[in-house]
Amino acid sequence: MLERLSLLILILIPFLSSSQIAKKKINLAPINSINSDDFSDLTFLDEHIENKKVVFLGESHHGIDDFHQLKFRLIKYLHQKHGFEVVAFESGVANIGYTELFKDSLTGMEMLAHSLMGFWRVPVNCELMTYSRDNKLHLSGLDPFSKSLYFTKEYYHKLDLTEEVMNRLFYADSAFSWSYSLEKSKRFFAYKKDGSLKQSADLDSIATQLKHEYSEIYNKLKTSDTYQNKILRRGILSNLQILNNSNDLKGPYYYGKNQLRDSSMAKNLEYLIDSLYPNKKIIVLAHNIHIQKTTNGTTVKGKFKGTEKKQVYDSRYSIGVFLNSKIKSQSYVVGLLATSGTYTNGYNPPAKIKLKRRSLERIINGFNSKAAFTPTSKLKDVNYKTLRFNVYTYTKEVENLFDGIIFVKDVKGIRIIRKSDGFKCE
Repeated sequence: MLERLSLLILILIPFLSSSQIAKKKINLAPINSINSDDFSDLTFLDEHIENKKVVFLGESHHGIDDFHQLKFRLIKYLHQKHGFEVVAFESGVANIGYTELFKDSLTGMEMLAHSLMGFWRVPVNCELMTYSRDNKLHLSGLDPFSKSLYFTKEYYHKLDLTEEVMNRLFYADSAFSWSYSLEKSKRFFAYKKDGSLKQSADLDSIATQLKHEYSEIYNKLKTSDTYQNKILRRGILSNLQILNNSNDLKGPYYYGKNQLRDSSMAKNLEYLIDSLYPNKKIIVLAHNIHIQKTTNGTTVKGKFKGTEKKQVYDSRYSIGVFLNSKIKSQSYVVGLLATSGTYTNGYNPPAKIKLKRRSLERIINGFNSKAAFTPTSKLKDVNYKTLRFNVYTYTKEVENLFDGIIFVKDVKGIRIIRKSDGFKCE
């Protein structure tokens, strides 16, 4: 009996020691609320973001409402207390760019519908849209792909363009959106039984036509360096990036080679910093995987669309990998992790967050506040094995991925605002 007890103690020692380390050495900064306008519990950020031009705010899953709410609160804090004036989303650069041009005449709901990908179309981001319009907070996109609801022709008439250019841009954008949006991709893409992608002749023909059309429009816009034309040209260049690399769009993961997508997002961010908003501080909203500072030696295991993909992201890139050293030194990267609760993609019923026994989130859980922050430098002595990123289990030293982490507990899944529901923000 004594031998069995001794063996049990030996088995438990690693788990006990890791928990003790977490409690003893990590002084977590408490975050009392995800939506309060009293920012007194966010001042811990001040020392970390001083003199920083870019703050990245991530999330381990797009389908967690608490993340969206907390990031809106952090945006208001960074805007009101630290002078950040631009919010850049992991969403279509052309879509959000156009929205920025028209937003003074749009409602928050209209801005949301016309600018953001589906998982960003959640009630709290209606508030964010309205806040940006009323408080001179600029919106921008990073993603080369378009998945929002495109503007009707009446919006193009508001642009300061000739009738010819306006018409050509409208029809080119409409064709691009129709051909490449996830919702309508099956009209042009056919999957084989093995999951590989077979491209149709229709897509190739449309891509050729659109490349020619966009190039013509771009050349006509080069004669003017107005704020409007800068936004339009960046949207066109982003669309051309996809059209010129359409052969990379293969396999069940629609975005194909992540080098293409993440390198494009990095280029779009550098454009914001260097050309469009050179004197403004920027907040970037994206998945944790896209904002991580490095990918060297990373492994991710998990499922995607029901297919087991072992080490699926061994060679995955991120925005951080492509940024130049100057921007990296001016940036602070914050990852968001959930320690308990549920999530959803907005369409399926909520699912419980399942954490590995030796996951960082499980070891850290136990703080009394709604959320808590720590610089990753304080996590070096914590004996954890994995992080949970989306449906994947991620293995990597966290201090190499982020500068800081916010842990959030008791989270709930999102509700996507849909056209079928009448686009109600409530």
